[in-house]
Amino acid sequence: MFKEPLPHSSLNLRPPHFWASVFVFLAGNEHAGYNSSTTGGAGTTNKFSSVLRSIAYAAGALLWLGTGAYPAVGHPATFEFAGEITYVADDDGLLGGAVAVGSPFSGLYTFESTTPDSDLDEPRRGLYADTISFVSGEIAGIPFLGPLAPTDFVDVRDFPNTSFDHYLVYAEVELLSTALDFKLRLGDQSGTAFQSDSLPLVPPDLALFDSTRFAVFDGSETIPLRVEGYVTWLVPEPGTVVLLAFATLIILRRKKSGTQYPARQTERGK
Repeated sequence: MFKEPLPHSSLNLRPPHFWASVFVFLAGNEHAGYNSSTTGGAGTTNKFSSVLRSIAYAAGALLWLGTGAYPAVGHPATFEFAGEITYVADDDGLLGGAVAVGSPFSGLYTFESTTPDSDLDEPRRGLYADTISFVSGEIAGIPFLGPLAPTDFVDVRDFPNTSFDHYLVYAEVELLSTALDFKLRLGDQSGTAFQSDSLPLVPPDLALFDSTRFAVFDGSETIPLRVEGYVTWLVPEPGTVVLLAFATLIILRRKKSGTQYPARQTERGK
């Protein structure tokens, strides 16, 4: 069974919880419209803004219910990747000859950016377990989807001038009704790519690595299948960039206008 929350079945659509987050974010921005003290149609504007917030909250709630899981408190991030296949071993013909050296691959993965490091005993290694909520992609038009189980992780290693730096993403995925292993690994033998073992919140710069590997294979070795390639493109998911840019724009507009909002009374302030 797929790990919760269930990923969307179409590779052409973003995970529904991503769009739900967008709607909820827009709804929560209750001061995005005109200030209530503005003269000339301010009342109409505020009523219209209130209606839009109600619609956004409803849309977000429906999308979250559609995922079969409630939204977790966190900050998901999505990276997209692409590249070219360099090696194919398919003795049983599972791929039907559709994948060859030179075939393209592409996909995306979503992870929880606030996942804590679970390997505190090693100061130069960050192990972020059970952090990936969604993986999808295709190899020469053949789709894969995951994660299948909570065995996923992101492994970040920073060994300056002594060994190597690497960034490894792992998850179990399904391809043609077969459970396989997915890996995306960036390696730097000079040990200068990273300055710490923190979980990267922006895609690592591929130019800093001498190895940029992608692989889908059977780690149990019961199925003679292995596909490898070079990652040539790793970027933030466009929707995430738009959302962050929108939030930044709102903050800058508020600072520029000097708008003051009444402080919310908390339990501590009572």
